[in-house]
Amino acid sequence: MKFLDLRNDWAFKRVFGSRESTGVLRGFLNDTLHGGSPVIASVEILDPYLPSRLHKLKNSAVDVRARTADGAEALIEMQMLPVAGYGQRVLYNGAKCLASQLGRSARYDRIRPVTVISVLDFVFWKDRPAQWFSRYTLREEQGHRWTAGGLELVFIELPKVDSARLPERHPLHDWLALLKNAPQWRS
Repeated sequence: MKFLDLRNDWAFKRVFGSRESTGVLRGFLNDTLHGGSPVIASVEILDPYLPSRLHKLKNSAVDVRARTADGAEALIEMQMLPVAGYGQRVLYNGAKCLASQLGRSARYDRIRPVTVISVLDFVFWKDRPAQWFSRYTLREEQGHRWTAGGLELVFIELPKVDSARLPERHPLHDWLALLKNAPQWRS
């Protein structure tokens, strides 16, 4: 069994989830979602608690929740160990964030996209041993992408990242080095 080292989780929340680090979070989002292009101009770190409007639905929390300048939301979490139903939990949290944008009389065209980024310290997709970055969006079965925005899921599997083979110019190179090496930090 893998030893659970909480320094990685602590570093993740400290670096990406503190109000003083909105510039760092903006950089991480731009590098993860836009290949390093400065598409996201600003972010606001929100309360990571996702309460349910319906009393029968499960409440949940994520490590970091942010809103970009254009109103899109990003949920970012560090998951240290595999847990049963993790994929469903990611989908649930993203769908709940998407659905919570509308009040009783709000218009559907006011819904802004939600992206869930999961940084995993375990192998999630065992059938793809070399693919450490996975990005999912809604698309029609024949390959036509859903154009109304909506929900996007991004998975970064740290154990699959081979730092020696990742080009230094890759937008996520330094972020991955930071996240992979956090357990060795002493302060």
